[in-house]
Amino acid sequence: FVNGAIEKQLLAHQNHDVLVFEGQASIAHPRYSAVSAGLLHGARPHAMVMVWEPERATLYGMEHVSILPIKRLISIHEDFAKLVHPARVVAIALNGRKLSPEASEAARQSLEKETGLPVADPIRDGVGPLVDALLDYREQIALVQ
Repeated sequence: FVNGAIEKQLLAHQNHDVLVFEGQASIAHPRYSAVSAGLLHGARPHAMVMVWEPERATLYGMEHVSILPIKRLISIHEDFAKLVHPARVVAIALNGRKLSPEASEAARQSLEKETGLPVADPIRDGVGPLVDALLDYREQIALVQ
């Protein structure tokens, strides 16, 4: 019923220029994928921001399951969204809570180079680069329509 609940919120607020829906976990996490999938399909986003914790190698609560590489996860989320509505990952929010400022900056630069996407640690850098990426993408898709 998650899909319908989110869709109901989307329709109730469709007069706004931008709606932000917070995701939960990942569609690649066996314990939380049903909720994540419902949120993704119910919200039918145009754009997504992927959250990435560079020091985490395994899934939360399932330490025997390795986390897939970031580019693969981006592809999976975009492909899954496409079943209902095309959406792109346009930025990455870096969860650098376990990193020193220097290590966080190195991880940010590495992720930008690997993915070609803007990356920001919202706690250290603020959300400006993430918001800018979303607004830039919004302008791009408006030009196409």
